[in-house]
Amino acid sequence: MGSLRYLFLDGVAIKGLPCSISHLTQLDYLCLKNCRNLRSLPNTIGHLTRLSTLNLEECRNLRSLPNTICGLKSLKTLGLDSCSSVEAFPEIMEDMEHLEELNLCGTDISELPSSIEHLRGLWHLQLNKCEKLVSLPNSIGNLTCLVRLCVSNCSKLRNFPNNLRSLHCCLRDLDLGGCNLMEGEIPSDLWCLSSLKFLNLSGNHIRCVPVGIIQLSRLFTLFVNHCPMLEEIGELPSSLGWIRAHGCPCLETETFSSLLWSSLLKCFKSPIQLAVSWHNYFFFFLFSFLKKHEIYMTNFCAAEISSGLEICRSRKEWNTRVGTPSKNGM
Repeated sequence: MGSLRYLFLDGVAIKGLPCSISHLTQLDYLCLKNCRNLRSLPNTIGHLTRLSTLNLEECRNLRSLPNTICGLKSLKTLGLDSCSSVEAFPEIMEDMEHLEELNLCGTDISELPSSIEHLRGLWHLQLNKCEKLVSLPNSIGNLTCLVRLCVSNCSKLRNFPNNLRSLHCCLRDLDLGGCNLMEGEIPSDLWCLSSLKFLNLSGNHIRCVPVGIIQLSRLFTLFVNHCPMLEEIGELPSSLGWIRAHGCPCLETETFSSLLWSSLLKCFKSPIQLAVSWHNYFFFFLFSFLKKHEIYMTNFCAAEISSGLEICRSRKEWNTRVGTPSKNGM
C-alpha cells in the first residue's frame, strides 16, 4: 500500500493508529473525523512527509498531538475542531512553512506555545469557542502571512499580543466576537492594522465603538451585534460599506444617526462617494428602525442592495440624475 494517497476513516471505532502507518509514504490526505474512541496518534506519523491534510475534527477523546507533528513538512491543513479533550498544542521545534490553516476551535487549550511563530506560512488561525483560552503569545506578531485571526466566544481571553501592529501589512479579518471584553480591554494596537477589512466586536461589553476605528482606512465590514452596553457609534472610516448592530438594547437610532451623518459629510469628498455610501448607511438605519419598532424582515433581497449600489457609479451618471453642482456649491 505504499502508493496509497487518500485514507478516510471517518467515524470508525479505532483507539489509535498503528506505528506502521509511517510506511504509507505517499499519503496525502488522512481523515479521522468523528473517531470518538481515538485517544492518541503514534510518533511515527511525523514520517508522513507528503501529508497535506490531517482532519481530526470531533475526535472528542483525543488528548494530545505528538511533538513529531512538526515532521509533516508538506502539511497545509490541520483540523482539530471540537477535539474537546485536547488541552495543549505541541511545541513546534522547527519551521513548518507550508501549514496554511490551523483549526483549534472548541479545544480545551488555555494558551498557545510561543513556538507557533515557526508556522511561517500560516494565513488562517481559528480559535473560536476555546473557553479556557486566556492569552495569545506575542510571537503571533511574527506570523507575517496571517490573514484571518478568529477568536470568537473565547470568554476568558484577556491577554493579547503587544505587537499586533506588526501584522498591519497582512491581517484582513479579525473576529473578537463574544469575548466579553469590557470597556478599554480592546488592544490599542488593533487600530494600527491598516489592512483590516473585517472586524467583529459583537457580544462585548463596550459602551461605544472606540474612536481609534477611524484609523482603519480599509475597513469594509463592522459587526457590533448583541453588545448589551453599546450606546454610541461615532465617527467611522469612509471605507465602511456594511454595519451590523442588532440586539443592542441601549443603542437608539436617534442618538447616533446625526453622528454618522456628520461623519459622512466630513469623510466623503465627492457627491458620488456620498451617494453610494449613503445607500449603505440607509440600510443600516432601516434595519435599526425596523428592529426598534418590532418589524422584522426575514430575508432581505441581496440583489436589491447590490443593484442599489450601482447608483452613481460614475460622475456622468451622477450629473445626469441630479445635475452638475455649480462652483459655489449651489
